[in-house]
Amino acid sequence: MLFSSCYVIPFPHVANVTPLVHGRIEKNGEPAAAVPVRVALGNENDPCGDRHRDTTTNNRGQFAVRPLKTFNFFLYMMAHRNFDWNFCVRANQGWSRVYQSREGYTLVDTGPWWFSRVNCATASDKLSSLQCMEDSDLDVSDEKFEAILRQSQNARRTID
Repeated sequence: MLFSSCYVIPFPHVANVTPLVHGRIEKNGEPAAAVPVRVALGNENDPCGDRHRDTTTNNRGQFAVRPLKTFNFFLYMMAHRNFDWNFCVRANQGWSRVYQSREGYTLVDTGPWWFSRVNCATASDKLSSLQCMEDSDLDVSDEKFEAILRQSQNARRTID
């Protein structure tokens, strides 16, 4: 007889594969407006490719990107995995990864349920030289989710 602490149950549901990612970008100490940003699952050959969501910073340099989601037919009770994602900016002719999150170890069935605040700054005019810091916000509520999206309202609508 084989024992396992992970159970698989047919239970169709939607789960996050990235958290809500929000934050601010600064260039030379000033808000960087109209910067295209992307949260992507990526791969080794194209870190800003694969499944992604795009938006643009508002006039205060703020952005908010809704979580990427996936449909699961099965519920994997007590199974955990890493949910890594990349934060990219559009610079010159293409997308450039400026930050890689490896903070996403959680239950497979929920995925990242927290909010991630990513703040980036550079002392030059090159967006590809941004230095970014991530801070996970575990104080999550629907009201806070909506407030974060409203705060970055001047940003273009997120594109799936």
